[in-house]
This record gives sequence, C-alpha cells and structure tokens, in this order.
Amino acid sequence: MFTFNHRYASTNVSKSSSIMIKPCNTYEELDECVALQKLVWKQSSLDIMPRRSFLIANKTGGIVLGVYNNHENSRVLLGFVLSLPGILPGKSGGIYWHAEMSGIHPDVRNQHIGQQLFCKLRDYALSRNIKLIKYNFDPTEIRNAHIYINRTGSIGRQY
Repeated sequence: MFTFNHRYASTNVSKSSSIMIKPCNTYEELDECVALQKLVWKQSSLDIMPRRSFLIANKTGGIVLGVYNNHENSRVLLGFVLSLPGILPGKSGGIYWHAEMSGIHPDVRNQHIGQQLFCKLRDYALSRNIKLIKYNFDPTEIRNAHIYINRTGSIGRQY
C-alpha cells in the first residue's frame, strides 16, 4: 500500500494540449474504461471490473477519471483511474480515496500521461477535501514504481 504525499507532488508536468482529463460519468464513457481495462490488464472475464463497479465509485464519493485525446471529431480514451472511497479506522477517522485500478493504452505509454492523470486525481481529491489517496501496486514493476514514487511523491507504507 502506498500513500500519496501531497506536499511533494507536483502538478507542474508537461501538459499536452492534445489530451483532456475529465470525470467519466456516462455509460458510454464507463464502457470505454471497461474496454480499456480488458486491453491493458488482459484479465480473465471473472476478474474484469464491470461498469456497475465504476458507477458505484461515482455514486458513493469516489471518482473515475479518463484521459482523452483532445480531437473534437475522434475522441478516444487513452487512460483512466478508478478511485473508490474509503474510511480510515480509529477515532480520527477520515475519508480517503483508494485508487483501485488504472490503465494507460499501450500505444501511448511513456508520454507522461499516467503522471498527468494522477496529478489531476490529486487536484480533484483536494477540491473535495480528501487529503489521502492510497494505491496498491507491485513496486517490482519498474514503470509503476517510477510513476507512483518518483513522479507523484508517494510514500511506501507497507509491502
């Protein structure tokens, strides 16, 4: 479990005008996330998170963000992140987001799109007074470790 340290994260990444990051709310947008999930993760049908899971995230205080190319006539989903709401245990409690799943289309990897997506997730969290985002990822996967730790300033709490 890694936590996102907002003090060190920077939203000053090279932002391309050719992409747009926005919440995914419509059935069509969420279906695009499910399709991209299948492409990126190559999971069995039993492990695919269905559209209703994305809907539940949106309706219970979480968020689904999508990265799109910014072409008016041919908008294509390039990546997404699904964040579920969580409640911290104990007296101090508090609400956080758990970034359950993310994916970037294989054709557009290594273009800082994931970094921009997670920085935008941070912005949305802070605008909703959510001060903690937790992630699960395998730090031995070098691409994931680089994005989560080096690019977003996350702090490893347990492995």
